[in-house]
Amino acid sequence: MPFDRSKYPPHWAEISRSIKERDGWKCKFCGLPQYAVFTYDEQDSWTLGEDGAAHKTYKEARSSRDFWNHWESEACSLIRYRVCVLTIAHLKDMDPMNVAGDNLAALCNRCHLRLDAKHHAATASRTRAEKAGQMALEVL
Repeated sequence: MPFDRSKYPPHWAEISRSIKERDGWKCKFCGLPQYAVFTYDEQDSWTLGEDGAAHKTYKEARSSRDFWNHWESEACSLIRYRVCVLTIAHLKDMDPMNVAGDNLAALCNRCHLRLDAKHHAATASRTRAEKAGQMALEVL
């Protein structure tokens, strides 16, 4: 989901940083640290890469040897490492202007998408219906 900065308060960068600091630069739900190189295991839990470290910058994490694909010797399956980039989620409502501390949390992309799944599905459904209605009007 694209981030439309115009819908957020002008000082959103400061708010975002303060929430990440408050939450210890880790996902509030799963605990994954900012810029950690990780993969998911069979139980759908994250596991840090071989170096086990969170990195200082996204560029540093992307250049980590753990980030690039490795072959698992026994199963010969591809392990895809990812980099955690924390986002700020609205917990109680979807109003970008509601920046109350108890309404915001630092979440990894996966936890944020899971939290907002119903909202995204409803928005997509509404958009499809609007497009279908516009197409029907164009045919007339």
